[in-house]
Amino acid sequence: MPEQLRDSGLSQLLVVIARTRAAYGHKDSIREILPEELTEPFRDQLDRLKRAVLRELAER
Repeated sequence: MPEQLRDSGLSQLLVVIARTRAAYGHKDSIREILPEELTEPFRDQLDRLKRAVLRELAER
C-alpha cells in the first residue's frame, strides 16, 4: 500500500484511498487488531489526503 500511495496518479490515488479506508469498515475492522493510536491518525490523514486530491482535481 505505501508504494501505491506514493506512486499513483491523482485519479488512481482516489481508488487506493478508498481501498485503504475500507479497512475501517464495520465488519473485520483494522481497529480490532491494531491500537487506536495507530489506526485513527492514519485514517485521519487518509481523509485529509482525499480532500486534497479532490480539491486538486476540481481545480483542473
